[in-house]
Amino acid sequence: MIEQIDFSHLHDRCPAVIEELVGPFSDAINLPNRGSPPERCFWKNQDDTPLQVLAGDYVEKVFSHHFDLDPTSEIEFFRLALEFCRKNLREGMGRLFTTFLRLASCLPYQHHGHTFLLGILIEFLDTDESKEGNWAQDYEMALMEQWAYDPWSAYSSEPISYRLDEWVNLNAFVSMIYRDLGQSLDNQLCGDLEGEARRYLASYGVTAMSVVIPQLANEDERYKATFKALVACAWINHGGSRLASLKLAMEQGKIPENTINICDEHGNTTHWNEAKWTLMVDGLEHLIKLIPFDRAREHTQHMLKYMKGQVEGRRKRT
Repeated sequence: MIEQIDFSHLHDRCPAVIEELVGPFSDAINLPNRGSPPERCFWKNQDDTPLQVLAGDYVEKVFSHHFDLDPTSEIEFFRLALEFCRKNLREGMGRLFTTFLRLASCLPYQHHGHTFLLGILIEFLDTDESKEGNWAQDYEMALMEQWAYDPWSAYSSEPISYRLDEWVNLNAFVSMIYRDLGQSLDNQLCGDLEGEARRYLASYGVTAMSVVIPQLANEDERYKATFKALVACAWINHGGSRLASLKLAMEQGKIPENTINICDEHGNTTHWNEAKWTLMVDGLEHLIKLIPFDRAREHTQHMLKYMKGQVEGRRKRT
């Protein structure tokens, strides 16, 4: 049975979340499953699920459940989001992005709610209200703030950081934004900047994917391997084509290698290049051997094959 997803903790964890949007979004997600039990909230110390169980439950949600949304609540949520930004033009966009990112972090990878949120963003960014400000900069600032809560970072701390399943969820949504809005975002952020001053949002993706690089050997790490692989899968699934295009552009000298950076778990920054790409591929292939869940392992194999094919296909066409 699908549990009711708990969103009530979001404003406590991140005061920038627009509280009046949380209830309508919860209705849109949960009303189709009315009568189902609510999930226990780890933020409120109701849940201390062992990692093995958390990983197994998460894989079940991602690959076995179908999620419907309540259409009436969807309409109400969009109306309230638009109304908030109209009344708060100066701070509205940044808080809207933060709210959407936090809401998405509660939804499993491949949940229809991600597509719903993305559709609202695309529609809203075509309105006069959004065009009055620098929405690309607002988005990057909101994203940068959330990336500070990376659970794989050496500086992460519980319960402030995202839980491992939440981090997969967040990356699934961000990779969809990158797929559909990344070109526009990059154009606005880079503008007339040259060389190292140029900022590509792919840096967030390759940083998230870089967790697959360390070679895991500890048997206890198998369940963490599942989450690491699914983060990479989300980016390959949604943003793989664009990442492959950037990879090829760097190989051809159209984009300097020092414009896309990886920030490791200790805060050190390195450039994304051919060597790092090879390490990611090798690391993901190694993780596949550690994943104890068939569906997650098969999905990872499929995504890895797709990503390799994207790059090779582009090489042959040039």
